Amino acid sequence: MIIDCTINKWKFSERKQALLHIDKCDSITGEKPRIVIFDRGYPSGEFFINLMEHNESFLIRIGATVFKKEQLTMTTDDEYVNIMFDKSRLSPHKGTSTADKLAKTGSIPLRFVRFELDNGNREYLATNLPIEEFNTSEIVYLYRLRWEIETAYNVLKNKFFIENFTGTSLIMIEQDIYATVYLCNVMHDILLDAKLEFNIKNHQKYKYKMEINKNIAIGIMKEELIRFILEKDKGRKKEMFDKIIVEISSNILPVRNGRHYKHTKGQLSGTYSNVNKRSF
Repeated sequence: MIIDCTINKWKFSERKQALLHIDKCDSITGEKPRIVIFDRGYPSGEFFINLMEHNESFLIRIGATVFKKEQLTMTTDDEYVNIMFDKSRLSPHKGTSTADKLAKTGSIPLRFVRFELDNGNREYLATNLPIEEFNTSEIVYLYRLRWEIETAYNVLKNKFFIENFTGTSLIMIEQDIYATVYLCNVMHDILLDAKLEFNIKNHQKYKYKMEINKNIAIGIMKEELIRFILEKDKGRKKEMFDKIIVEISSNILPVRNGRHYKHTKGQLSGTYSNVNKRSF
């Protein structure tokens, strides 16, 4: 479920934007406890400090060259390290507020977790979650929950074509993006109902864990959603909704763990033509 959406220029600070999203979450989810999970593009000394100042519980993947000194000092797969903000880490930010913040803080203790992927590569996670409450395997499990974010981006870009705009004016781009996010959330709600319907009817029926086929679900929504929205009769509307749920819940496939999407580096311009807009 997408609970907040902002539109920015192509080049912007994802870390600053993340903090804005976190602030917005307080007004949306209230005081419910949460753990924020980030991929490897986010870790930095200042970002860690900012999250701590927000009293956030966080879990962040660390790239192979980020905080390498701390990675090399690890003698176990799960331990606390002390990140020192020495001259080598202050000099790239000389004369900025970032340098002042790092110098004032001096150092921060963080928990580093190391684990091995199926291909044999090692990954590192940084977190402030206490080891007394979350063991190593639970930390790795929590990070892998982030896979749903990758699949959500995949749906937005390749199923709902969020980058295929109706026009080039600001209002039209905003309209397309917000409408697509809304439709994605509608689909998410319907999928949850369909998943519940499937689980009730097929409890322990399958050898492997099954999930709703999102490609089929989106196709069904394309066919039925507009008619459902335009229908005025409440009774008929409920019948249509129940039919959609049953049809979606009958299209399933086994869960395949360990998948990943290939990351394409560089600016991708002109993916879609401005004179051609897909219907959905």
